[in-house]
Amino acid sequence: MNPLFEGMKAKLFVVAIVALLLFLNNATFFGESFRDKTQSKKFLTAGDTIDQQQTDGNEKQKIYGNIFVAQSFKPAEEEITRIQLKVGKAEDRKNILQLERIFQKNPLVILLKYIEFFTRKPEYLIVAIKNSLSGENLALSNISFNDVEKSGGWVEVKFENISVSNETYYIVCYTEGGNENNCFIWLYSNENPYGNGSSFISNNGGSTWNEEAERDFCFITYGKDREGDGITNYWAVIVGIEEYKNISSSKYSSNDAVDFKETLIANGWKEGHIHMLINELATKTDIINELLWMDKMEDEDDVVLFMFSGWGERDAIITYENDTISDEEINEIVNKMGSLKIVVIIDCWYSGSFIDTLSSYGRIIMTSCREYEKSWRYDLLRNSVFIYYLSKGLNGDADEIANGGNDDNVVTAEEAFYYSSYLTSIFEKPQHPQIYDGYDGELPISFLK
Repeated sequence: MNPLFEGMKAKLFVVAIVALLLFLNNATFFGESFRDKTQSKKFLTAGDTIDQQQTDGNEKQKIYGNIFVAQSFKPAEEEITRIQLKVGKAEDRKNILQLERIFQKNPLVILLKYIEFFTRKPEYLIVAIKNSLSGENLALSNISFNDVEKSGGWVEVKFENISVSNETYYIVCYTEGGNENNCFIWLYSNENPYGNGSSFISNNGGSTWNEEAERDFCFITYGKDREGDGITNYWAVIVGIEEYKNISSSKYSSNDAVDFKETLIANGWKEGHIHMLINELATKTDIINELLWMDKMEDEDDVVLFMFSGWGERDAIITYENDTISDEEINEIVNKMGSLKIVVIIDCWYSGSFIDTLSSYGRIIMTSCREYEKSWRYDLLRNSVFIYYLSKGLNGDADEIANGGNDDNVVTAEEAFYYSSYLTSIFEKPQHPQIYDGYDGELPISFLK
């Protein structure tokens, strides 16, 4: 047989092997990958609730070899169903171009170089959920190198549901192989955007870890919606701050809280289901912890209420120590709740500014004034005007036919608001309460005896 023909046949055989390897590895070589690399997106499915999340930042942490990284978090739900990570990759295209040039001269060399190249390139990002950095895996999954966009994007990680408690857990990521130019990348922020955890890095394969307290990786955890028990319970957190640490008092705000709590108890609410914070007990930490308590207690069958009376500014309430809780922070907690019967009442200056952020299906948002107005309090009433009339309405005045009610011994949130809104708006100074009503029908919250 012609030696020239034999040589050509050998080269064709090598080319065929290279082509097969390219296909099996879904690698980008002379063109784009065979795999459809559709980027995962944030979404909710039936029964899903976003539990914890940190979505800010475009700083890059490379993951390869012995470099392990982790992010701690504190779940609020009882189960973790899945997570999403914002990851990218580094891929050394120079090596591929060099291989193309070598291939033109010697296909056998290219085959060997190709194998060497892909032994350096990591195949999977391994993702584990742990209850400690050195603990056993509660869940284990992976992300393929070929499923990751180089520029970075959200990629979903699925596993069997994990039962969790309100303790600290860790998302741990690592890979096998790779190098600085061929590796996975986990995006993060250096501005400490996530308050319930921090990042960690290990340079020795997870043997020892260093905490990076100001750094938080981008992640989202999803939890299972709480299933209702068929019983409607009523839960409330009531806050009234009259005496502040370093600023002037908000007159009668503590009366607002006490009177409103007594109104609820007198009309069907259980005292043990109502937590009240007054003055020095109403720090930012205290208020947030009570909202988280209510989130833990409620389910989809329940009615949830948060009332605040005190000083405020646009888009924020002011806590006892002169810190603030923004409407975004309140919304983040309320978003976790399973209930779609949520009432939020804000009585402070500029409280109308809360409505845009807090508005959502299944919620009723009441504010004592418009976003550019002040909210007034009077010695004659020994309350704020809005809360005074709101309490009177819930105690039965709003149920009277003469006041627009229907005399059915039940006062809805809507009936109480419109009763108070009218009387507040015609009181001495300009003040116009606002409402967003995202509840279907009217929501009963007071049951007259």
